[in-house]
Amino acid sequence: MVQSQVPMVQVPMAQSPEIVVTTTVVADLVENVIGGNFNIYTLINKGVDVHDYQASAEDSSALENADIVFFLGGGVEEGLDKTLIAMEDDKKAFSLIKSIPNDKLLKTEDGIVDPHFWLDPTIIEYPVVMIRDVMTAIDPDNIDAYTRNSVDFMNRLITLDEWITERVNELDVNSKFLVTQHASFEYFANQYEFQTKSLAGISTNDEAGIAEIDDMASYLRTNRISVIFLESTVPDTQAQAVIDATQAIGWTVKNGGVLFTGSVGDGNSSTYIGMMSANVNLIVDGILNPPVQQEAPVSFLWILLGISMIAVVKRKKEGALY
Repeated sequence: MVQSQVPMVQVPMAQSPEIVVTTTVVADLVENVIGGNFNIYTLINKGVDVHDYQASAEDSSALENADIVFFLGGGVEEGLDKTLIAMEDDKKAFSLIKSIPNDKLLKTEDGIVDPHFWLDPTIIEYPVVMIRDVMTAIDPDNIDAYTRNSVDFMNRLITLDEWITERVNELDVNSKFLVTQHASFEYFANQYEFQTKSLAGISTNDEAGIAEIDDMASYLRTNRISVIFLESTVPDTQAQAVIDATQAIGWTVKNGGVLFTGSVGDGNSSTYIGMMSANVNLIVDGILNPPVQQEAPVSFLWILLGISMIAVVKRKKEGALY
C-alpha cells in the first residue's frame, strides 16, 4: 500500500471546508476520493490552457477563502505559483506532484522535472493517497468512506492500465511513434513503450519556429510516420504547418485528432478515466489507420522516365551497354 506523509491540517468543522482545485483533472481525482461530501471549486475550466491561466476576481476570492487547495504542481499552474507556494507554507495547499517518489518522476534533457505525471495512470495512486490523507486529517469522522473510495478508485485505475496495455499491444512495435504538439506525453510513452516526438517543449508557451517545423517534417518522412496528434488546450496552427510542410516534401501526414492533456472533456471523456480512455482509442486507431500516401503525379513519372532513357542512350554511346 502506498504511504504518504501529509502534514496535519487543522480546519474548523463547524461547517463544510472550502475545497479549491486548480484543474478539471485534479477535481475528478478529489471527487473520486471524497464522493459527494463537499463542494469543489475548480479554477481552470475545461479547454483552458493551464499554462496560460490567470485568476479572475472570483477565483482569487475562492483561493483566499479556501480551507484546502489541491493542485498539480511542478510549475504547471504558472500563473498561480506565488499564491500556491504561500498557501503550501501555511499547510493549506497540496501539490500532487510532491506525492510522487523521485524515481517515478521524469526529467528533460536539461534536468527539469516533467510535470505531466497524470498522463500515466499507474502513477495516480500516489496523489490519491495524498488526497485521502489530507481529507482524513480534516474530517476524521469520514475516514472509512475516504479509504473505501480510494481503494475503489485505485482498483479502477488498475483496470484502466490493463485495458490500455491491451489496446496498445494492437500496435506493431515499429509503429509506436507518438507525435504531439508539445512534450506532454512522456509519462504515457514511458509506461506504454512509445517513442515520442514533439514540436515544442513541456510548456505550451514554448513555440516551434520554421526550422523546428521543417525538422519535424523531415523526421516524419524519414521514419514514415503519418499521424500527428493535436491537444485540447493548444491551438492547431503549428501542427497544420507541419502537415503542410510534409506534403510539400512528398509525404502525407494526417491530423490524428485532439488528445486531452491539461483538461478533461465532455460526455464520456468528462472524467480522468474517460479522458485517458478517449486518448488511447484516438492514438491506437489513428496509428492503425494511416492516410493513403499519394502517388507521384503522372507528369512527374514521365519526367523520371525521360531522365532514365537519356541516361541509357548516353551509356550506349559510351559503349557501356552491349
